[in-house]
Amino acid sequence: MIQHYFKIACRNLLKHKVQNILSIVGLSIGFTAFLLGGYWHHWEYHFDSFHPQSSRTYALTTTGIFKTADGSVGELNQIHQMVEKDLVTFPEIAKVCHVSEVKYEFEKDTKSWIGMKIDSTFFDIFQCKLIEGSYYKVPFNVNHVILTQKMANFYFGDSSCVGKELKINDKLSYTIAGVMENYPQNSDFKFEYLILATPSPNQVKRNTTYVWLHPSADAAHLSKKIAAYRVKEPDTKWSKYSEWRFHLRPLPEIHTRCSPELKGRLQHIRILATAGILAFASALMNLLVLFIGQQQRKARYNATFSTLGASIYSLIGKNLLELTLPLFIAFLLSMAFIEFLFPFYKDYTSLVAESSSYYNGVIQSITRQEVLKASYWIYPLCCLIFLVLSTVPIVGLLKRNSRGTSLALRNGLIIGQIFIGSLFLLTSCMFYSQYRFMSRTDKGLVTDHIWQIDLGFDATYNTDCTPFIEALKQNSAIDDVTALTQPLLVLRGEWYCSFITQFPIEGRNNVDEATEDNCIVVQKNFLSFFGMKMKEGEWIQDQGTRDIVINETGARELNIPSLTGRLILSDDEDSENHAVPTRISGILRDFYYCPMQYPLSKVFFMYQNNADAARGYNGFRYFYIKVHPDNEKQALQYARRIYSQYSKKEISEDMQIIQLSTLMELFNRPEKTMFRIFLLLAVLCILISSFGVFFLVSLSTEQRKKEIAIRKVNGAQFSDILYLFLKEYLWLTLVSNAIALPLGYLFIKRWLETYAYHTDIHGWLFVCVFLFTCIIVILSVMRQVVVAAKINPAESVKSE
Repeated sequence: MIQHYFKIACRNLLKHKVQNILSIVGLSIGFTAFLLGGYWHHWEYHFDSFHPQSSRTYALTTTGIFKTADGSVGELNQIHQMVEKDLVTFPEIAKVCHVSEVKYEFEKDTKSWIGMKIDSTFFDIFQCKLIEGSYYKVPFNVNHVILTQKMANFYFGDSSCVGKELKINDKLSYTIAGVMENYPQNSDFKFEYLILATPSPNQVKRNTTYVWLHPSADAAHLSKKIAAYRVKEPDTKWSKYSEWRFHLRPLPEIHTRCSPELKGRLQHIRILATAGILAFASALMNLLVLFIGQQQRKARYNATFSTLGASIYSLIGKNLLELTLPLFIAFLLSMAFIEFLFPFYKDYTSLVAESSSYYNGVIQSITRQEVLKASYWIYPLCCLIFLVLSTVPIVGLLKRNSRGTSLALRNGLIIGQIFIGSLFLLTSCMFYSQYRFMSRTDKGLVTDHIWQIDLGFDATYNTDCTPFIEALKQNSAIDDVTALTQPLLVLRGEWYCSFITQFPIEGRNNVDEATEDNCIVVQKNFLSFFGMKMKEGEWIQDQGTRDIVINETGARELNIPSLTGRLILSDDEDSENHAVPTRISGILRDFYYCPMQYPLSKVFFMYQNNADAARGYNGFRYFYIKVHPDNEKQALQYARRIYSQYSKKEISEDMQIIQLSTLMELFNRPEKTMFRIFLLLAVLCILISSFGVFFLVSLSTEQRKKEIAIRKVNGAQFSDILYLFLKEYLWLTLVSNAIALPLGYLFIKRWLETYAYHTDIHGWLFVCVFLFTCIIVILSVMRQVVVAAKINPAESVKSE
């Protein structure tokens, strides 16, 4: 019986080739979008959930210490030791663990590895699967380390290293106590070796503290008690204790709450995950619509099986088999799509630490095995739920006593598909509009034919890099060279500076201890090199005065009349500084140094020579070369050749020398990617929904051939017959858009509010989306009505 039903399912699949091919392709693309978007969301929101005790492990965090670039309150995965001393006394807490990350400078020409000091409680709370060695009975006296498998393989290959010496530099070495397995990629613990030593608080007396709760502890109640705690000490110049708030956070929330640079990324993840769910749901609805239509067309044929004695259960199984076959083929096709797309997916979803951050060079990414493993249970589960729900219309079709229910279900599915298609079309148009706005806005600087060279922190720390600059200038293919202590373009808006100070500008009022002025150390050719423009005054000259330039945003924020030429007062007793007055020499036109999600901040620019910059601000690390297009290949070959002589190979090869225009394009990459994805899903959903309408109109015209013939005999025109069918489907289109367009507006409005600079929402876009979906439906209906209207009425009546 099953074999016979399987043959019937295959025959029906081939009989309706066009609609089944479109349905299968739609299912495979929908599931691919659902899986890739959904798994990315799962991966990002489940950091450190792999630890065996993760459900009972929490971190003590602090808010109120700093604000992010968009003005919201930032959260820090640290807590002041004065506060911790009180909080850890709560009876719900069973164990307390402290960790602190370190990054020592290794021997010459060797990259620095990220280490982490831990106390003995770490092994009770967090996962540590040892490959060799042991931490039992090993003293926590700063003399022993446990290496990750990655670091052990780098230094010792496959040979055993337990008991050997790990030499950091001439002043520091450790004895290796063991080797542990690497942590999974989605972990906020990015260490490469563990130092067995009780961590000390940092310079501002804060610890990174984790607590392990008793099994019977009420975490929600403890969280409220911690949130209600207030510091009793009075505020000081540097610490606003009254603004501090404290929190108990589960491990996965540390990643999402204590990483402000991920705010935009997490928003895109939620959008793409939702889009994936809707696309897959639309494809499943289309499959069910086509199936219902096919079964209604074959009602008499299916009744034959009942006449021959087939039970209701066997017929349900037959119909479910007909649904299962395209689902299975779609799964195989989706696996092929995932294999093809995975390299692009991995590149797009990888979490790459900024080159200027502590974790420079760390790349966290989803693995192919994780995605495929997830697909093997997610797809069957989704199909099982779909098939169970599909039994309702199947039973109704078999009993032939629920025509109204089947019609309502069919119309509901059509509304759902058009709703999703309209929503995708609207959002894709707005994504494109924002992308176009961002890409066409004048950025205030020239990036063409300029390349950024990153020597890395270890190679430039407190180092005078004049030799490297001079070596670059010696090549005739390089037109000009300049250098900065931080990158010119950054992917987040916070702390865009070489250092933070407070300039006592003449005429400046309302200055308190919390006032911060971001200052960037530049070279004198900075302005001309990047093609920037002065709004007022002149660029740094340092002729008889020490000149400082402020950007346009900073000038507006200060709101000091006649700012150009004002002196910067100094209470420094250094006679050398008093001998040369400091002044604001001019106002620089704003340039966009970060994505448009973040507002530009007040920035000052000052000049220092290479040696002074090395002593005061860790030295110039980022070097920029300007080359003529005809000499580009020669210049880059030369730069790469001398790069190895000055770097410590800590920067990944693709980021060592990179075109500035490429970095600028990264600002628009999320919007560009989402536009393409949503446009693809919009086209797919509208196409399959219109084909569903086309197929249903075909079925309806076939079932109503006699009615159409009689109407023609009685003088009905083509327009009358067309209206007969159009009114139903246009009504469904109207209902779909009445839901999709307001929801789309609310989503777009909230999404645009996350940008400091964004395009406007135009009403004509909503009208265009509505008209476009109506036109698609009209064309789908008209095609079938034209065919039906051409049939000879006499033939139709005779056949009936």
